[in-house]
Parts: sequence; structure tokens; C-alpha cells
Amino acid sequence: MKKLLSAWLILGLAAVLSAGDDCFTVLVGKNASDSGCVLLAHNEDDRGDSLFVNILHLAPRPAPAARTYTLRNGGTWSATAATAGLFWIEIPQISYADGYVNSHGVAIVSNATPSRESSADLEDGGIGFMLRRILAEQAQSARQAVLLAGSLVERFGYSDSGRTLCIADHEEAWVLHLIRGKRWIAQRVPDDQVAVIPNAYTTRAIELNDKDRFLGSSDIVAHAVARGWHAPRAGKPFDFAMAYSHVPLHRSRGNYLRQRRAIQLLGEDGRDAEAAYPFAFTPRKKIRLQDLFSLLRDHYEDTPWDLTDGYRTGSPNRTKNRTICTESTQYALVVELGRSLAFTETVPDVLRHRIWLALSRPDANAFAPWYPDIAYPETHAFLDADTALADHFEPRNKPEALDLSHPFRVYAHLADLVDRNYRERIRNVRREWKNFEDYVMKNLRKKEKEFVYIHRVDPALARRMIANHLQRLEYIRWFQALELIRGFQG
Repeated sequence: MKKLLSAWLILGLAAVLSAGDDCFTVLVGKNASDSGCVLLAHNEDDRGDSLFVNILHLAPRPAPAARTYTLRNGGTWSATAATAGLFWIEIPQISYADGYVNSHGVAIVSNATPSRESSADLEDGGIGFMLRRILAEQAQSARQAVLLAGSLVERFGYSDSGRTLCIADHEEAWVLHLIRGKRWIAQRVPDDQVAVIPNAYTTRAIELNDKDRFLGSSDIVAHAVARGWHAPRAGKPFDFAMAYSHVPLHRSRGNYLRQRRAIQLLGEDGRDAEAAYPFAFTPRKKIRLQDLFSLLRDHYEDTPWDLTDGYRTGSPNRTKNRTICTESTQYALVVELGRSLAFTETVPDVLRHRIWLALSRPDANAFAPWYPDIAYPETHAFLDADTALADHFEPRNKPEALDLSHPFRVYAHLADLVDRNYRERIRNVRREWKNFEDYVMKNLRKKEKEFVYIHRVDPALARRMIANHLQRLEYIRWFQALELIRGFQG
């Protein structure tokens, strides 16, 4: 009986700890990027049978007399403002996987970050899944999104153990930590620095009087003291991450390895593996798009943490060391917010923000561009956007695992085939996708000049031209993936 109980305890602990190994995000301040853009990079990691990714687009909607949002557990919240247009990456059935970039250039993704809070002060069942949807539809800036999130959490209470929302616009990037119940803290990433967020709270010292850098619950320290998580008499300053984390970052191997690797690739790092890492750091050089593509594809290659001996022992996505790109990665994206173009002083709104998206694992697939104000091809979603939201937890027309008429299934199948013989197949895949990405970037620089010129004369025509060009690139990527699959299947 004791052995059985011990086994259940071990399994339960493993489940709790592994639950934190979901997603990875990097936020780059506008003065830390080579383009002068705020950059958001994210790997969305989720586990489940036959997951798939829909890409949907919603046009802006005028202000209603009152728009009522129904929360998953029954609560309601009303708004009277106009609704922003949305670029929506959806993983049906999953509560916290969706990513958004709205027509105001506000980007939102999230990472699981379990807290130690066991009690929850919830009203109407609390808020969870619908929180980021409300932010995406209502927020016109990252700061506004943070403040709206705080007000919603303080009203309803956050229903999950804990979560970090990474929110950015063309001026600012924010890391918003949510705790089960009605408490939260947000810290702004300095404009000249980079923040790396694995599945752990990364904010340490806080200064709520400094509204430029911090926003949050007024009783965040008092509550930690009352719960016995911080002892002022000990003489140590308040440390949010140490007080509220279920497992602090530096005690979670899967988290500190990913953060340490990112700092080594993008910054200067001489720390011991067990050291506590900073909320943000100054990169050793300006961050480029390609730096973030490489980071999101990383498996600790050429380091002692690579357990595959240079892919000789199998796929690096399936080792005991939690890697940045891993077998549960469902999509990867890099968002450029507030772009400037060298050939013009005025950038049309339709081109100001750009998304680079890789479906399924980015190591085996390519990043392709899109603009959040342009509708994605209908082939990339099985339902219209309104139906997809209503049926999110019970989707209809779910594609079969090998239904290659759905692009995501193509990229997922390709990733699976690469994993079966990683050392041999990844070389060919990398070569093909590098050629594709190089071609796209070079060609897009030329095309954007054309788009800007046409937009001055006929904005509607320019939008059609942009959509046609992006769809052409999308189909090239799709067909190239099919060709790679055919080659691997012989």
C-alpha cells in the first residue's frame, strides 16, 4: 500500500512539474532590435491527441450599444467600444493556446506559470480562456491591455493556477503575471533590453510607485506576507517570483536551461546553471528576425545539454532535457510591431505590423510572412471565425490526423517524418526552408515598395495585391512541404 501511495505521489508531482513546461517567449524592446521594431517571438507548446491549428481573421466591428462577453464558467462582461480586427491563431479544445495580433498592433501570447496559490477568490467561476480574447478585441495598446486584464482579474478572479501573458505593441512590451484569484503584477521590458520568459514568473523586485515600469495589485506584497511566503523581518527585499512561484525558475531545469540558452545566444552569459537569471538583459548586438527564428528552432546544439550527440542518437525534440523547440510545439511566430521602411517616411497601416508564422515545429518547417489586417486563405481554417469561437471546446469538422488538405496537418506530418530519421532528414529540410525564407525576405523587400506606391493611389487595390502575394507564398510553402513528404516516403 505504501509503495502504491508513493507511486501515485510521484506521478502527481511529475504531472504538476511537467504542466509548467508549456511555451516559450522572447520580448525585444524597440531599441534592442536592428529594425527599431518591438519584437515578440513565441513557441506554443501543447500536448493532446490530434491537435490542430486554425488561422482565422476577423475584420474590425463598429461600436455596439453593448457587447456582452460570456465567460466559460458563466460570468458576463459588457463593453461598448468598437472591436478591433483580429489575426487569430487557434488550437481548438485547448484553454490557453491561442495567439492574437489585433488591428491596432497589439500582440498577445501566453505561457503556463503555475503559482503556489491554492485558494481562489472567484466570482461567477472566474475568468480564464476569454481573458485574452477580450484584451485582443478591446485593447488599443499594450498598456491598455495590461490594465484591462488587471481590472478583469480583480473583478472575476483568475481561474487557472497561474499564467504569464506577454503583451506588446509598437512602443512597449509587457510581461503580465497572473496568480490564481485576484492578484497580478506586470513589468515593462526596457526599450534597450530583451526579456526571456519560459514557464516561470520572471519578475523579481517590484516598485508599484513606478507606473512607467510596473503595474499590479496594491496588496501583492501584503498577501504574500499573510500567506507566509515573505517575511519582512528577515530583512530581505520582496521577491515576487520567489514568493508566488510553484517552482522558482532556477529550481526548474526545463525552465532555467531554456532561459540560459537564450541569454547565451542573444546576450553575454557567464552564470552558473543554478543562478537566478535577470528579468531582462542587454543583447550583445541588435536582434534580427533571423536570430529569433534560430532561437525558436534551438535544441541546445553544440552544447553539453544536447543529449543526442549531434543527432546521432535520435531526435533532439524528444530528450530528457526540455529544449526550446520540442515535440509538443504546435506553432511558432515572430511579430514585428511598428515597422519603418527605409524607402518611405509614411508606412501604410496595413504594412506597419508583420507576422512570421511557422506551423507545427519550426525546426522542420519554414516561417512565412503575413500582415494582421489581411485575411488568411480559407484553406487554413475548418470553420468561420464566429463558429470557431462558439465551438472552441467542442469543434466540428475536426480534420483527421493525415488529412493533408489542411495545411497544418501537412506541416505536422512533415515534422513527424523528420523526427523518424532526424540526422539524415533535417539537413535537406533546413536547406529547402533556408532557400525559401531567403527568397521570401529578398522578394518581399521589393514588393513592399510596390505595395506602398499602389496604396497611395488605390488602398483597396493595394490590399488585394498584398493578399495575392502572401497567398502565393503560402501555397509555395505548402507545396514544398508536400514535396518533402513525398521524398521521405520514397
